[in-house]
Amino acid sequence: MRKNLTLAFFALFYALTAAAQLHNDDVHVHEAVSRQNYRQYLRIPDIGGYITLKCDFHVHSDISDGQVWPVGRVNEAWNDGLDAIAMTDHIEVHKNADIIRCGLNKPYELAKARGDMIGMIVIPGAEITRKKPLGHICTLFIRDADKLDVEDEMQAVEEACRQGAFLLWNHPGYPDRKSDIYPVHEHLIAQGKLRGVEVFNKTESYPRAFDYAVQYGLVPFANSDIHYMSGSIYPVRGSRPMTLVFATARTAGAIREALLAGRALACFDGNLMGRGEYIGQMIDAALEIREIRQVSKTKRTFEIVNKSDLRFAVRPASYDYPMPVYAGQVLRIDIRQGEQVEFTNCILGKGRYYTRIFWE
Repeated sequence: MRKNLTLAFFALFYALTAAAQLHNDDVHVHEAVSRQNYRQYLRIPDIGGYITLKCDFHVHSDISDGQVWPVGRVNEAWNDGLDAIAMTDHIEVHKNADIIRCGLNKPYELAKARGDMIGMIVIPGAEITRKKPLGHICTLFIRDADKLDVEDEMQAVEEACRQGAFLLWNHPGYPDRKSDIYPVHEHLIAQGKLRGVEVFNKTESYPRAFDYAVQYGLVPFANSDIHYMSGSIYPVRGSRPMTLVFATARTAGAIREALLAGRALACFDGNLMGRGEYIGQMIDAALEIREIRQVSKTKRTFEIVNKSDLRFAVRPASYDYPMPVYAGQVLRIDIRQGEQVEFTNCILGKGRYYTRIFWE
């Protein structure tokens, strides 16, 4: 009996294999046409002894008001080269409730099951969606989203905190195009409850929020807030906004620890925003800067080799404009002795950029 079962198994296996590799005069399968099993490989280096994880902490599905099933969100993120996403459907908004009826934890459960299958980290979350002054708050690493569905917005926030949530202030400039920080945010920051702010959301950056992040010690985030299909919004390789998290391991727990420690940079539209120490380490890991020749006593020629898929832009003080350093390319540039070189895509605050002197 066991021998017959074994023979039947191998017969079925070879039949399925033959079908999958069908190439004859009747049917020729072009397997490589489908891109679902292809993943963008983004060269973003590890720094400081940590693993650099590419994350999107603000994602919506059609269980709330998005247009993609939670499983599809995981597949998209894998295709886009990300390492982790947070499912953060709205607590209060359910545009498809007449069609899809389920609890608020279902998006995470569906996404987590798929993530476990393909190696994508999925973080539980939800978005508290209220009018200003509170605005929209992402609650990351929660245990039960249903318990956040209460009328009083501050009770929802407190419940998230009881569950050990990391609170992220979403798109401070939405919907009135004003990025004011309100007393409610300052109060939550003072209590150690609000720990992050989106400095970039979807297609918008918030220069005033750059300074909030610095002033209040908030972790800067760049997230997609994705509602539609990723391929139609971010078709260019590496164009999807990411929060780069410097973690000790590829786990949700390690991501949480890194965020609580503030080890992250916002990466969006060719820019990095965050603390100078992490930007400096990323520049050191991504770029090879070498002297080529001495032009004069006060001027030397340097080559800047970009070994990453990040883009940089440098502007020596004697230049009127920045020079891009494209991914995988080399820039040759003359720099004067003691000259400050500004990395104009590496943002430390509103109107402030990372600078370095190449030679004294």
